[in-house]
Amino acid sequence: MRRARGLGGVLVFSGVLLGLTGEALAQTAPAEPAAAVAPAAAAPRPGRWFAHANLAVNAFTWVGGVNGGSSTWVTPADRLILLQQLGAGYWVHPNIRVQLTMQFVETATNLPQGQSALALMGAIPWVVYTRGRFFGGMGPLLAWQSGGKSQFDLGWFMAAGVTFPLGNGWALAAAVQGPVMFYQRLSVAVSPALVFARRF
Repeated sequence: MRRARGLGGVLVFSGVLLGLTGEALAQTAPAEPAAAVAPAAAAPRPGRWFAHANLAVNAFTWVGGVNGGSSTWVTPADRLILLQQLGAGYWVHPNIRVQLTMQFVETATNLPQGQSALALMGAIPWVVYTRGRFFGGMGPLLAWQSGGKSQFDLGWFMAAGVTFPLGNGWALAAAVQGPVMFYQRLSVAVSPALVFARRF
């Protein structure tokens, strides 16, 4: 009888112990891993190439005197001068673009007699710094047509402006150009410009 009671106590104690052990193991078991969240798709990297076309109107030009002559100012009231540019560039750094631009300058009104309407034609290898929507750059202006004549001229070109994205790499920009010519004759000009460009 005593053995039966002892055996029954052992069985009861063992059942309680197994129940407590199972509950503890359930509490300490590792939770099911959460489902992995797919990373968001990265934004497409902007292209490195760039192409542009500009149209500008000369606001004013200061031309230095030659052989003791006096300097002169030219404004649209005296002569309407149009400037066109075509060019391409390449980003060598997220903020720096190297660029080659062709420059054409035409006299549209009050053309001096015997002078070509193509006042200047040349090339501008320049470096452009960009930051957000703003840009600015400079470089030499090498001309083989200057002063309405087929002659070499040398100058320095500067420009700065702001860009307005249109989507798919296209953009419009407003800029101010400031070429300085000094080989044939010293001149300083300021021209507001409209730029149509694409990055690809």
